[in-house]
Amino acid sequence: MLEKLLTNAGDVRLVIIDPITAYLGGLDTHRNSDVRGVLGLVAEMAARRRVAVVAISHWNKSTAGNVLNRVTGSGAFVAAVRGSYMVAKDPDDDSDTRRLFIPMKNNIGPPRNGLAFRVEQRLLPDTTIPASAIVWENEKITKTADEIMAANDSDGEHRTSRDEAADLLTELLTNGPMDTNDVRTQAQAAGLSWASVRRAKNWLKIRAERISEGGTGEGKWVWRLPPERMQGAQKTQGAHVPNVSTLGGFEHLGGREDAQ
Repeated sequence: MLEKLLTNAGDVRLVIIDPITAYLGGLDTHRNSDVRGVLGLVAEMAARRRVAVVAISHWNKSTAGNVLNRVTGSGAFVAAVRGSYMVAKDPDDDSDTRRLFIPMKNNIGPPRNGLAFRVEQRLLPDTTIPASAIVWENEKITKTADEIMAANDSDGEHRTSRDEAADLLTELLTNGPMDTNDVRTQAQAAGLSWASVRRAKNWLKIRAERISEGGTGEGKWVWRLPPERMQGAQKTQGAHVPNVSTLGGFEHLGGREDAQ
């Protein structure tokens, strides 16, 4: 499906999959062989079509160990890629607006320092429409990913498991209902307990519905965001102006379930 989309789009140089775990169907994201099998196909397609692929993931809830082991799901997500980078808050920035872009793994070149940036509001050219812009700083960041993660862990401002689960559920259900079993798989991959997910479900007022399949009387349970939550999530997700993103003329695909 991805390659067909690239063919129809034309001159594509970059593919961003955000988050990678949301596009693996019922795959067990903790099994190295399963994850490597899928990522191998993506890598082969990318090499053949000469496109770069950026896969975005999240942290699991562990607060111990090497930073590479704290990426959600199997270690294959990090092992299979050529380079891996962390985006994190600057623990030394009192304004809480500075972010760090730090290499975690790089096997295509010499070791590199990290970079720092801030997100600022700018007006789109010749308009009064505000948009976010990344402003890079000149300073090189010499701290390692492990050092920065450890400093952020010691800040003492940890969100609750319910908050983490609520974010995950909102992300998963923004584009429509999802099979409850798939929700459970994604929650496990994110290191969340099912009890935390259930609390977040009740807090978000997510509805559980049974959908029949094939007229056989059998069906499956799905979770669906309530209309008020759906609207809020869509407004946040689509805060940019239509037709000015990297999708360009294919902007409409962002809202199609069959484009997932």
